[in-house]
Amino acid sequence: MDSELVGVDGDPLPSRCVRTLGRGIGMDWSSFDARPSDLASQTSAGWTILGLYFLVASDFGGQDAVLPPPDTPGWVWDALAQAPDPATSSEDPVGRLLYDTLTDAIEHTVLGDIGESDARVSGSGSKLTISADDPELRGGYEAAGILVHEAAHVRRGGHVSCDGEACDADAEGSYGLEVFTLWTWMAGLDHSVTREHDACEDASRSVREHCALILDPSQLSACDSDADPGC
Repeated sequence: MDSELVGVDGDPLPSRCVRTLGRGIGMDWSSFDARPSDLASQTSAGWTILGLYFLVASDFGGQDAVLPPPDTPGWVWDALAQAPDPATSSEDPVGRLLYDTLTDAIEHTVLGDIGESDARVSGSGSKLTISADDPELRGGYEAAGILVHEAAHVRRGGHVSCDGEACDADAEGSYGLEVFTLWTWMAGLDHSVTREHDACEDASRSVREHCALILDPSQLSACDSDADPGC
């Protein structure tokens, strides 16, 4: 699931699956100049759908693998406490929560101009704009990270300024949720598989970059200089 629009069995995602995923975030297919029945993977529309699929199909290790706050944003921890009993559900509760957070927050998704992806709330609802050249849209985990990051803006508000950069005051914001998403996913990877090992190393670099944009990352295990993602 790192770069291609294929299911867990290796077959291409059926168009009905693509439509369902796109419907969850109100995807405006015309703005992407794309169709669910003929979706190319190396496109903005393809990366967006791949990020959505990543959230519902990845193994995040379940609730037992999740560390308590502050490693997990407090509002995510509280929501997980209300999740169905893993013994009675076939879904990974972490992935399901992240997906629901995204689809609950975003009502419309469009392709924007060159720049950065962005989520805004107005009188007409919440809209996610995917940048035509977002540098992070290069893999399923990166696309998923962008999506949950933008969804957190709708729920938790915007960034604060720090030396000209857009930062978060603590781990409860967009960067904290992005770090949580990547770090939890990385913990469940099989590092004996070269493809997963390489993806882990790439995601680990992303985590370090995001941690640098949290003003108080000191209590996050993932942001500790000695943190070992197991790659």
